[in-house]
Amino acid sequence: MFSDILADLSIEKIRKDFGDVAATVFNIITNNGGCSFEELNFLIPNIEYSIIRFSILTLFQHNIVFLSPKFEPNLKISQILAKIKILPRLHECIYRFRYSRFSALIEHEFGQIGRRISEIFYEKGQLLIEEVFHYFFFKEKIFKTENVLIQMARDGFIECLFFNFDFKNLNCDQKTFFLKIKKPLKSKKN
Repeated sequence: MFSDILADLSIEKIRKDFGDVAATVFNIITNNGGCSFEELNFLIPNIEYSIIRFSILTLFQHNIVFLSPKFEPNLKISQILAKIKILPRLHECIYRFRYSRFSALIEHEFGQIGRRISEIFYEKGQLLIEEVFHYFFFKEKIFKTENVLIQMARDGFIECLFFNFDFKNLNCDQKTFFLKIKKPLKSKKN
């Protein structure tokens, strides 16, 4: 019952932020416990595949869905085929409701530049660090922006994301999904 309310709330938040198609796709993924692209294309025949794919990539960019490989043996050609299974992240949708609170806390901790960085990540989703600088108009503040990004990374507000894949054994290493390299804030004098 409680998870149904969270799922409905998440779907409505996605509908508000990303539109009806993305909400429909997320609803199907949530109700089925994850789907592949082929299953989504079969379950939503009246929407073009390119629109479904764009919706999935948009949701993935904002961390609302997770793409996980699923390996199936193919007996006809004696190979192992990798299919992508799309899994929902309900907690990320709920976090989007608390954006104004997060933004105020980040502004208190990191200033106006930190707030602008958090707004960029909220609007655009996952970005490369170089892409963040394109949204700042004042080039003289690049050094200050770099310092704020470093401080946000040290405090755990932004993380580097790596996904290790073992090609020899055809499996994914979920333990090292988030690799954090943290440096001390101040170096110790010897």
